[in-house]
Amino acid sequence: MSDQRMTGIESVGEAPWGTHFCQFYQTRQDLVEILVPYFVAGLRSHEFCMWVTCEPLDPRQAKDALAERLPDVDRFLEAGQLEIVPHTEWYLRGGSFDLQRVLDGWVEKLDLALSRGLEGMRVTGNTAWLEQANWRSFADYEAAINNVIGRHRMIALCTYSLEKCGASEIMDVIKNHEFALVRRGDQWELIESRERRATVEALRRSEARHRSLFDHSLNGLALHQIVTDGEGQPVDYVFLDVNRAFEELTGLTAAQVVGRRVTEVLPDIERSFISVYGRVALTGESMEFDQYAGSLGRHYEISAFSPAPGQFAASFVDVTARKRAEQALREQAEQLAEANRLKDEFLATLSHELRTPLNSILGWAQLLSTGVLDSKTTEKAIGAIARNAHAQTKLINDILDVSRIITGKLRLDLQTVGLDRVIAAAIDSIRPAANAKKIRLASSLRARPVLVGDPDRLQQIFWNLLANAVKFTPAGGEVRVEVDQPGSKIVVRVADTGSGIAPEFLPYVFERFSQLDTSTRRVHGGLGLGLAIVRHLTELHGGTVKADSPGEGRGATFTVTLPVRAVQARPSEAPSARPGARPALELTSLAGIRVLVVDDEPDARELLAAVLGGAGAQVSTAASTREALAVIERERPDVLVSDIGMPEQDGYDLIEKVRALPADRGGTVPAAALTAYGRGEDRARAIAAGYHLHVPKPVMPEELIAAVATLGRAAAGS
Repeated sequence: MSDQRMTGIESVGEAPWGTHFCQFYQTRQDLVEILVPYFVAGLRSHEFCMWVTCEPLDPRQAKDALAERLPDVDRFLEAGQLEIVPHTEWYLRGGSFDLQRVLDGWVEKLDLALSRGLEGMRVTGNTAWLEQANWRSFADYEAAINNVIGRHRMIALCTYSLEKCGASEIMDVIKNHEFALVRRGDQWELIESRERRATVEALRRSEARHRSLFDHSLNGLALHQIVTDGEGQPVDYVFLDVNRAFEELTGLTAAQVVGRRVTEVLPDIERSFISVYGRVALTGESMEFDQYAGSLGRHYEISAFSPAPGQFAASFVDVTARKRAEQALREQAEQLAEANRLKDEFLATLSHELRTPLNSILGWAQLLSTGVLDSKTTEKAIGAIARNAHAQTKLINDILDVSRIITGKLRLDLQTVGLDRVIAAAIDSIRPAANAKKIRLASSLRARPVLVGDPDRLQQIFWNLLANAVKFTPAGGEVRVEVDQPGSKIVVRVADTGSGIAPEFLPYVFERFSQLDTSTRRVHGGLGLGLAIVRHLTELHGGTVKADSPGEGRGATFTVTLPVRAVQARPSEAPSARPGARPALELTSLAGIRVLVVDDEPDARELLAAVLGGAGAQVSTAASTREALAVIERERPDVLVSDIGMPEQDGYDLIEKVRALPADRGGTVPAAALTAYGRGEDRARAIAAGYHLHVPKPVMPEELIAAVATLGRAAAGS
């Protein structure tokens, strides 16, 4: 490692972690001159310091010598940052010198110090106690300690008495240390052996090569020391070294991180990552994984390994761009799945909305073709056909308009238009629907603006807004239209006292196929196209439209803003018409069969009653699940024919409640689901729910009669 530490010794200066050197002394003062500044520097550098003493300096004398330079030495002793112990308690514990026990003891002391947040450990040991007979084993210890110190955040200074060392011992000592301190006159000088100098130079060159590789690697590289708690569990780690790529990939400099704990540098780091790194450092197991650094806002792909016990190195690359691309692909897939779901939902709704009026049109047309209806019923049939044909035409026109919008083929027939006449026409066209619900239509025209626009498309804008307001306003409510012209803009507001719009749905009200309720229980029909068309037509006229609502049940206001001058004229698109057909009708007798027809649509209900009644059935009708259950309890019908898509409680709710009844109260009545939901999954759901037949709309009268006859025979058989 290249992390330099102040030794406190003038002739040595700085030394890196892993340094193992020695001092040859003759007097107690020699020891004090070197060891006191050595430990003062360590304590001030936030290191754990351990002084193993022997004559001519015992623990009390060592403490007194330190106190002369460091008056608050007791504070370090009490905090456990400094220990002064006699050699008998360290080297000769148990009465003899045990090399492995001493080496393990140094590492344990270091691990404890690091777990307490100290930066490393510096030690010294006096060898004056060493007997000649033990010299060889102690020389082996010095060689072994080189390996230990070189792999840890440790600095060791061994002291040798010249009175106890001969020439061969001195050579052994110098050989096993990086350098030796020897007094020459009033100065302390460094001595290195030729072998040691050659080794150091080779190591220096090797370190330079590795340093170059480390610094120039394109991968970020960082070396760390794991920090454990009292139970040996990893709780933090300290940055020991980082390369240039680390700085570039993280935006953090070496000066900001080296020597600091990760919880200081990255406070929001997940504790699970510290556990992973601890596992690598403490077991030597290599691991590869991804990590997101929240403080940096970056994703990294990391390979971690342990170069030394208690340490781990991390090699990493920035994969943020790849992760964002993967996230974008996931979001795109989700959007495609959502679009596919909306498409299926729309097609199911479209099928329902088209089949419902078509069922009434075809049914009444079939009955009219028989010529057996009286004048009053004939008039009712014609009215029902007209209403449902108009509804279907509106749906088809909306779909065609959306198609033109998507393909960019919708054109405006521009001319000078009096907007008051356009709005008056829209109000007049919606008035019958408002009157039917006893909704008050009010208008306030503070201006009678004139603009360039397409009168039919402008009327379509305001008719759609008014129709929407009437649809979602309960009986007895109010719809108000206000027109104003502040400056060069025309502002039209359509406000209602209806069901309002939920805040979370407001941003989507003008999206195509956007509906707050898409279930089979929805109260209001439609495809969710009207407001999308309003927005596009308004924008084609150079204007804007927005929706506001205080919330559900509190009404809504739609504001259209148009410029007095709009886009230039372009040719309009001609409408087209489609022919119809009138098939023949043959009826089968249903005499004696009591049938209950359930449908929330009056036209559909009356048509079914007319078809089945005309075939001889005794027909009762109900407009809701609640009414149907009452009729079943009262009349015990032979056959139940029910629509699926109804407000509040749909056909599935009805059959569930019916099947929960005892048999003697109608719980086993044969039932047909007559519905505009005609997909295969709709049929399977209806049968699973308890219906015997699934009859998709539109249905020919003879098909309906045949289905009821089949169910009637089943009822008679049971």
